[in-house]
Amino acid sequence: MEDFQEKEEMHQSQKDRGTSVFVLGLLSLIFSLTVSRVVAVILGIIAIVTGSGRKQESNLANAGYIMGIIGLCIAGVLLALIVFSFILVSMTFFMF
Repeated sequence: MEDFQEKEEMHQSQKDRGTSVFVLGLLSLIFSLTVSRVVAVILGIIAIVTGSGRKQESNLANAGYIMGIIGLCIAGVLLALIVFSFILVSMTFFMF
């Protein structure tokens, strides 16, 4: 009886971890498409690091891991474009 309860508690714990990775990845993806890309980068890194060891535990963890990667890539590209545009505008402003 105790073995069954321990296994059930371990399964619930793995399920909760998978859900947390999924939520982090989803938030990273949402924030990368909205205003706060720095938050998206941070959440994406946390989702990737947390989900890398838990991909085999649940499908939610695997989905969160993938969404964290996608959110991190989108946020990184958009941040690079924003920085590049500021540099370009400042260069043209100081040339005249």
